[in-house]
Amino acid sequence: MNACAGLVILFLVGPFVLPHIAKQVSYSPYLELMTWTVFARLFAELPLALMRIREEAHLAVISALGSFLLFAGAKIYFVVVAGEGGLGALKAGLWGSGCSAVGYCIYMVSQYPVTMHWQYVRESVKYSWPMTPEAILSGATMVMDRFFLDKWVPLTSIGYYSVASQFGAIAYQSVVTLKMAFVPAVLRIWVQEQSERWKVGDMALLVVAATTGVALTVSVFAQDVLTAVGRERFLGAVDFVPFLTVNAVLVALVTIASMSFVLSKRTIWITPVSILHAAITGIVNVLATPAYGVWGTIAASLSGWASRALSFWLLGKAICPLPVSWGRIVVVILPAVPLGMLGLMPYGFDWLARLLWKSVLVSVYFGYVLVLLWWNRPDAVESRHDAS
Repeated sequence: MNACAGLVILFLVGPFVLPHIAKQVSYSPYLELMTWTVFARLFAELPLALMRIREEAHLAVISALGSFLLFAGAKIYFVVVAGEGGLGALKAGLWGSGCSAVGYCIYMVSQYPVTMHWQYVRESVKYSWPMTPEAILSGATMVMDRFFLDKWVPLTSIGYYSVASQFGAIAYQSVVTLKMAFVPAVLRIWVQEQSERWKVGDMALLVVAATTGVALTVSVFAQDVLTAVGRERFLGAVDFVPFLTVNAVLVALVTIASMSFVLSKRTIWITPVSILHAAITGIVNVLATPAYGVWGTIAASLSGWASRALSFWLLGKAICPLPVSWGRIVVVILPAVPLGMLGLMPYGFDWLARLLWKSVLVSVYFGYVLVLLWWNRPDAVESRHDAS
């Protein structure tokens, strides 16, 4: 309901606002198709969340595969057969998402009665409506960098930033994937297994460790990937990649800290933090991007996400403390910094030796994480506590 309300607002103001943000493309049909595609994708959120909560992994996999095949088939038709290029790709996204939405609606109707209980509706609105401004602000903040880059940065630098952003998106996608499993699991444990709430801390540690590992791997191998695919002219983007992958680690921390508001149903606090996030990002962009170009934009993004994570952590401790050892999370993140610096240093190795060296560095990090998890396993912690 929250997302639908946000999109209704976007439909109303989009034709007037979006053309000023994305000046390179027209609102109709390009941005309009994208907006409707996002609306159609909303119908997948609740069914997939329910499948994960009910541990119906086979249904989730079949649904995701079916959606992919629908999109691939529509893309082949509109792009290859009809020859509509980029517009055809957008149409394919809408057709694939729209057909999938019909299937998800059928699933929901078959699993749950259509009768609406207004008491639950009121509770849902009370819970989700405060997050509507947050959804709009978060979306605007994520595309804010493009606005400032187009205004003050040369096209060559924007090209390097775009390439680096593609590598950063790999790490960010890992957070999104982990979040899809983390949030339903935490909700189930918090409500149904209150004596096992300590597991939330272990799951949070795993989310951060996995995200940091992906960010480290992407950062050290980005140069080799560009060289392997014959895109040496984009090697100027390599310097930006580590800082854009750090964003994914900050997003993982935000995901964990935000559970305090979700579990306590105090979602009204999320919007003020989102306003602060957008304000800091905008101010740093205005001050730093004209002077430092892409580095200013990266600093704005990092400062915005860092402020969001810190605000969620401070407010969460007061509203609903989580059984998460933040010291352990810091210990998991810190070794990735020197390992990443070693992997990015210019060595005179040939390509095979360089790949082996970077693989060793990544393996060292994951080995360190495994040792840390073994050391902090429940039975070991209990034994050390008894011995002391």
